[in-house]
Amino acid sequence: MPVAGWCVEARQDPITGLVAFPDFYDELPDILEDCRARGVHLGIAIGDVDDLKAYVEHSKSSDPAAFGHVAGCALMQSLGDSSTRWYHALNLELGCLATFGGDEIIVALPVERNREGEFVQRISDLRDLLKSELPRTVSFGFGVLWHEDLARLESSASLSEMAVGLLSRIDQSLFGAKAEARGRGERYGGLLSEAKVHV
Repeated sequence: MPVAGWCVEARQDPITGLVAFPDFYDELPDILEDCRARGVHLGIAIGDVDDLKAYVEHSKSSDPAAFGHVAGCALMQSLGDSSTRWYHALNLELGCLATFGGDEIIVALPVERNREGEFVQRISDLRDLLKSELPRTVSFGFGVLWHEDLARLESSASLSEMAVGLLSRIDQSLFGAKAEARGRGERYGGLLSEAKVHV
């Protein structure tokens, strides 16, 4: 399972092989606390498969064996395999890959001070890898939660609230960027959308 230091006891999603979202969500406040203790920022990215529903509908029309969600599950299994291979190549001491809904994944990585660009490059590399290996592109929303913001919090309840807000802002940023692109009549497959996650 693609974890290092975070979510090591978590359950595995049976389709993607990634950390199951309920366990990641439960562990997120502890991840924030760990980043605070270590003096590092937290980078979070949410990846959403572009037009998965259209892909599944097309698969069903051209392959009688692709009934129900079979095609979607096969794509998500491939996404999990490719993402896990990418993650293990990073050889990190801390980090986690998790599911987030039926067609989304979450990347959680520590970000060293003054190396925020490295996190963005890693997410860009993952996006490009998935584009080359999957039949659908994956768009990512991402953000960095700064250590200075974490250091101001005084309670575990505050960390839990911050965790919920962090995921919400990144998710909203991603889907807002997709909606804007659609509104302009643009193709948006594989976009990167940065969310401002300061508190």
